[in-house]
Amino acid sequence: VLDEAVKSGKLQNHRLAGIEVADSATTSDHSDFVFPAHPQLVQLAEGLNGHGLTIWLMRGCGLRIAEALAVKKECFRDSGQTLRVSEQVLRSGKIAPLKARKAGEFRDIPVPSHLWEMVKGLTDGYLFMRNGRFITYSAYLGGFRRHAGRAGIAEGFTPHSLRHAFVSAWLTRGVAITDVAHWVGHRDISITY
Repeated sequence: VLDEAVKSGKLQNHRLAGIEVADSATTSDHSDFVFPAHPQLVQLAEGLNGHGLTIWLMRGCGLRIAEALAVKKECFRDSGQTLRVSEQVLRSGKIAPLKARKAGEFRDIPVPSHLWEMVKGLTDGYLFMRNGRFITYSAYLGGFRRHAGRAGIAEGFTPHSLRHAFVSAWLTRGVAITDVAHWVGHRDISITY
């Protein structure tokens, strides 16, 4: 982690090279991590009847489901190159600031070009509303699970798994963990790690 911070210019140097970090009881076991194939994600998104774009927001931008459900077309900036997120839909169906953030705080995330192609023709405003109300996590989850099963995605796959896939994909491509942490809204890169 410190080596990544030096590479990205966040630190000048560090003196901790070569220290072995002991495995602790708090380390999570990720052996059951589900990373579905692209055709499975396509099938899942198509099954979500108008809400399939949430799949690509979570997988392509690392959003939490509550954040994806609060995205407006106007959140896409710089001709669709950047997504600025500042809100989330609470389980109650109300809009609130991002997790652990104050109103007006935001984060900017690079947008894959294929995602902008899906969004640019949509009308302005919130993308995921039904009858003038926000889609809630509980209303979304049933359809997500059902269509994930139909797509042959292993049990245990959740909307949050797409966020994990986003992080894993960027880190395996050599993107600095500090950048990825910023995109997903982690103030502490140990959470990202």
